[in-house]
Formats: sequence, C-alpha cells, structure tokens
Amino acid sequence: QTSYKGYVLHGDIDLVEGQGRVLVDTEVINGMDLQASVRAAATVVENLLGVSLSGTDIILTVRAEESVEAVDGPSAGGVLTVAIMAAVRNHEILDGVYMTGTINSDGSIGEVGGVPYKALAAAEAGAKTILVPVGLGTVVLYKPKTVTRGSITLTTYEKVTVGLEEYLLESGYSVRVVEVRSAVEAYAAFTGETP
Repeated sequence: QTSYKGYVLHGDIDLVEGQGRVLVDTEVINGMDLQASVRAAATVVENLLGVSLSGTDIILTVRAEESVEAVDGPSAGGVLTVAIMAAVRNHEILDGVYMTGTINSDGSIGEVGGVPYKALAAAEAGAKTILVPVGLGTVVLYKPKTVTRGSITLTTYEKVTVGLEEYLLESGYSVRVVEVRSAVEAYAAFTGETP
C-alpha cells in the first residue's frame, strides 16, 4: 500500500534588472524541473504579453509552511506563469486561489498527477478556489473495501470516480474547483484582470 501527500508551497517572484537569468532561492530542496518550469513560464509570458525579459533577472523564492524534504516536477508551471505575468503587469494576486498544472509552450495548462492530494493540501491551507487542468476536476480514487470471513480479512480497493469538489467536501472543505485551459484563464481567476 502506498500513500501520497500533497504540499502547499509559497513562492515570491521578483523581477530585477539583469541578464535574463532565472534564480531560485528555496528553503525546500528542489530539482531541475522547477528551474525549467520558471524558464518555460518566462518564455510563455514573453509570447503572451509581447515583452522581452532578456534584460530582467527572475528571482523565485520558494518556501513551505511545513517540513518538506524535497519537491520537484513541473506541476507549478502554470502558477509560475501567472505570477510572472502579475509581476510584469503589476497586478495583485487574490487571496485563497491555488493552482496545479504544467505550462505548455503555447500557454495551455497541462495535466499533472496527484490532484486529489494536492487539492486536499490546498484546502487544508485555506484555499477558496483551486484551479486544475481541464479534465482533472473529476478524479479517480481507490477506496478500501474490507471483508472478514472467519480468521481471514481481505482488503481490496475499489475504483471510484468522484468530482474533486465532492471529494473535498467529504473531507470537510467547501472549495470551488475550476478547470482552466490556459494561463490567460488562470490569470483572470488569480487577479480578476486580463493580462
């Protein structure tokens, strides 16, 4: 039996005059995927907004509220794109909005794994709205079903499809789940503005 856990990471984006570098300052051990996600996000922002960041250093500071050994993967690509756009446009990010999803070169939001666990971590952290890639507002879970016959106990796992909002409600959290196709849609949800 394997168990999974989602984590909420907080990130701050600073844009400073520089040489087009991506600098990651983190309390959480991370791999190369995070840096690659920031680079991909910056390229998407340049294309979507028609700006050049070649003379700008992007500094991402990542921290976690709880102890996390290591985090890696492209799951933050979408939210990093939104954060860089908000920094360029000088728009505020709304409280209570969380997101998971990769960023593709055309600005679309790509699929990620572990959505129920990530959504639960966001709900526990106070999320009011969670943005997920299109198609991931419904998740597949494996619920245990235990049968005892005499001295033998058998546990099987039944595949169940459930809406992510319903899953969170069963866990005690009333959170709105919104499927997003693009960084532009995500940006509107995070800022109430258009890029």
